[in-house]
Amino acid sequence: MLSTLLKRFDDLSDRITKMEEKQAADKKMMEDEKERLTKIAMESGRQAEVELQARKTLEEELRASRAEAEALRKRLEMETSEQNRRQLERQEMILRNNENDLVARKTEDLLTADLALAREIANMRNEDMIGNSKIAEAEKRLREVQSASFALRKSWKGVGMRIEEHFPFSVLYIQALLSADDGRVRTDLVKLGDSLCAVNEVETRHLSLNEVKELIIGPQGTSVTLTMQCCQTRKRYRIRVKRHFDMDEAELPLSVRVVVGGGVTDPIGNFGSIFQSATMGLQQGLNSVVRQ
Repeated sequence: MLSTLLKRFDDLSDRITKMEEKQAADKKMMEDEKERLTKIAMESGRQAEVELQARKTLEEELRASRAEAEALRKRLEMETSEQNRRQLERQEMILRNNENDLVARKTEDLLTADLALAREIANMRNEDMIGNSKIAEAEKRLREVQSASFALRKSWKGVGMRIEEHFPFSVLYIQALLSADDGRVRTDLVKLGDSLCAVNEVETRHLSLNEVKELIIGPQGTSVTLTMQCCQTRKRYRIRVKRHFDMDEAELPLSVRVVVGGGVTDPIGNFGSIFQSATMGLQQGLNSVVRQ
């Protein structure tokens, strides 16, 4: 009986010991789990803090990028606006220069026509051209217009044809005649030896070589009508050519180049002696024709 009780007591003690061990193990496991959860929570907190900081940094970078992009956009708009403004100003300046070129060219045509007419009338009346008041007035007005448009006329072009120095201004050789009708360089428009009778309806028989050159040159790309006379048939014909040819300094009219001596000392100086010399030469030629 006693042995049975002792055995049961031992069994009960073992069970209690095992239960205590199990409780201790469970407690340790719970503490470990709690510690693990605490670590996870702390790690999650740190991760959340890192993510929050990263988000703030990203937002700051985005704001800075947006501000930089906006500043760049405004600067580009200002630069584009400035470029557009400058481009418009350049276009307006080109248009004004083109208009001024055309006005200057047309004005010279009219004044040269007046000068040629005054000389024609004086010749018909057998009057002395030197000292003729109407001729002098026409020459003066033409000189004033040419002086005022000197800056524009420096860029004017020729047609690419060289003529003799005296009337009837026969064609010596053709450099590059550009047709105003088809825009091509043509070699069949004029023949060597043909005479230049008129430029834009202004007759050349009472004009000097320099005055004929003044009529021919003009703004690049504009057209001029030349009335020619065939050296074989003596019939007149007209051609329309474009002004495009760069002339040598020696080929330029006197009013657009500096001439040493002869009364011209600056680019827009006094052309009186030049016109007077041309008139005297013309008068001498006419007198010799009359005497013959």
